[in-house]
Parts: sequence; structure tokens; C-alpha cells
Amino acid sequence: MSKVFISEDEQCQTWLSQTLESNYTTQSTYININQKEINDIHPSIVAMKNLTKITFFNCAIKEITEELCSMTQLKGICFGNNLIKSDEIPESFGNLTQLEILYISNKLTYIPEFFTNLINLKYLCLNNNNFSNIQFPPTLSNLINLNRLFLSSTNLEEIPL
Repeated sequence: MSKVFISEDEQCQTWLSQTLESNYTTQSTYININQKEINDIHPSIVAMKNLTKITFFNCAIKEITEELCSMTQLKGICFGNNLIKSDEIPESFGNLTQLEILYISNKLTYIPEFFTNLINLKYLCLNNNNFSNIQFPPTLSNLINLNRLFLSSTNLEEIPL
């Protein structure tokens, strides 16, 4: 099984725990979790060493764990419509240098400086955050592979370059 999709239903939390702890997900390369009751990153996800893409959409996740930041094989991460604040992203997130796609639509108020370590980033989507009057890290220009930067619904009146 290369992909695991988990959507919202009343038995999802129990099924999620059982599924992630089973052996058949160990070869999965992509996991998509769309479940409002999920409020943390299950430890079994971090144990899935073949994962290259993770999506947590419409969850209630408030912080990115150090354990997730150790998954240096990841090429894509989506945290769409969660509760993550800028201060809840550990500096070790900058170690995910293989990331090509990063989607964080949460409660960010600034772009952490260590995002500029993500040198393979091609697609950065920061829509629906509250970036009014922020300063972009000056080293953001180091992301030479960046093809797309999305900043809609962020309260920005201008892009400070």
C-alpha cells in the first residue's frame, strides 16, 4: 500500500490508531489525514520511514513536533486549516531540506527565519495566515528553486521584499 487516506467519520480516531500501528502502512509513501478530532501527530506516523508526503487537512494540530522534523526524507508537507502558530514550529523544521512542497495555512503571524534552510522548496503556500506588517526573512531569496509563492488571504497590503 503506497497511500493511506483517512477522512472524517465517527470511528476514525480508533481506526487511525489501529491502522498506523499495523504493519501494512510501513511501506506507505503518502498519508492524507482529514479529521477534525486529530490534534497531534501520531508517533506511528514518524515511524513510517518511506513517507515522502504528509497531509494534515482540517485537523486541530497546534504544533509541529521535533519527531516530525527528523523525517528528512519528506518532500511534501501540508498543514492546511490547522491551528499552528509561528512560535509552535521548532527550529529543527529547517532540517527538512528535501522538502519541495510546503503548505501551511494556519495561524502564522510571521515566516520563521529557518524556512530559508529549505533550499529545495519549489512551492510555498502560506495562504490564510495573518501576516499583516511582517518582515520577510532577508534570506528568503536563498530559496533559488522556489517557483511559486502563495500569499492570498494573509492581510498583507504589500509584499515586503
